Amino acid sequence: MIRHCATSLLCLLTLACTPNGDAVQLAQYQSFTERPKGVGCVANIAGPAVTEIISETILVEPAQIGPDGVETRPAIYRKITRPQTINEGSGTWFMRVCDVELTPDVIATLQRALSARGAYRGFATGQMDARTMRAIQSYQAARGLDSAQVSVEMLVEFGLLQGPSPAPAQ
Repeated sequence: MIRHCATSLLCLLTLACTPNGDAVQLAQYQSFTERPKGVGCVANIAGPAVTEIISETILVEPAQIGPDGVETRPAIYRKITRPQTINEGSGTWFMRVCDVELTPDVIATLQRALSARGAYRGFATGQMDARTMRAIQSYQAARGLDSAQVSVEMLVEFGLLQGPSPAPAQ
C-alpha cells in the first residue's frame, strides 16, 4: 500500500502525488515547459525578462469648462517615459521537494551533501536559512536550473533519493 505523500519521502522517489494523495508513476523528473498535471510539488523559473522604454502622454489636469459650455482653460498633459519589464513565455517548470518533506534531518543531510561538493560552507544546522538557499541555487544554477527550490533531480544526483527506473533496452 502506498502511503499519502505528505508522510513519506519515499513517495517522492519514484512517484508523485495528486492533490488527493494518490500516487502516479512519473515518466521523468526534470524540467517541463508547461506546468505538469497530476504531479506533486513543482516550481517555476520565469521566462526571460525583456525591458522596454515606454513613452506615453498622461492627463495631469482636465480642461476647465465654463457654465456656458466653453472651455476656459485647456487640459494639461505631460509626456512620461518609464521602463516596463515583462517576462516572455511561461518559463521552466520542474519537480521540487515539497515543503512538508524538508524536515530538519533532510535539510541537514542536504547541507552535508552540498558541503562535500564544495557548495556549502557552514555547519549542518537543519535550517533552511539564506546560506543554505544560496548554496542550493548556486549548485543548481551551475547545472542549468537557476532556483533556490530543492529539486528532486538534485537529491537524486546526491543519492538522497532514488530516481525513476531507466527504460528497458529494446
